[in-house]
Amino acid sequence: MTTEELNEITSRLRRTAVDTLGGESLQKILARITKAPATDWRTVMRRIADLIDRGVCYNVYDESAYGSCDNGFKCSVCGCTVEDEEHYHVSGTWNFCPQCGKRVWSMKHE
Repeated sequence: MTTEELNEITSRLRRTAVDTLGGESLQKILARITKAPATDWRTVMRRIADLIDRGVCYNVYDESAYGSCDNGFKCSVCGCTVEDEEHYHVSGTWNFCPQCGKRVWSMKHE
């Protein structure tokens, strides 16, 4: 699940928090908002847990390869690669993969 999809779900949850339920059960509303595959409470709770725990990946970018940049990123899960572009320098810390949304752990967590 991408960061954009998670942001949309978060936004819908916040909007619903200030609205009435309109006669619909909280469980069914949560199932609809989170796109749970079923409306039973176990499935809804698992879906919410999956949204909270996105999973992890590692930055496997090889900075020693010819033509690589200083702070590139390559996701160990989905393969998303981010490198310097003309007139744009990659900087900062990689906390989440920009494509799959997984939390980036350093190799020290192994």
